[in-house]
Amino acid sequence: MVLETVLPPHGMPLRAAMMDVNMMVLLHGQERTEEEYRELLANAGFTLTRVAEISDHAEAIAAIEAVPS
Repeated sequence: MVLETVLPPHGMPLRAAMMDVNMMVLLHGQERTEEEYRELLANAGFTLTRVAEISDHAEAIAAIEAVPS
């Protein structure tokens, strides 16, 4: 289980997109879309099974569930 912000598909406005830019510039990190988490987890030997939003704030936090492949 990963608790993280999940960006909407490209082009959708969201305050988390600005956080993404800040993270890339300042920390060399990034926010990801569901598909990007799916690929990242697959590369680590996991299968993404579910993404459930657990916060209704502007920068929504989601529970990302994955199981070993």
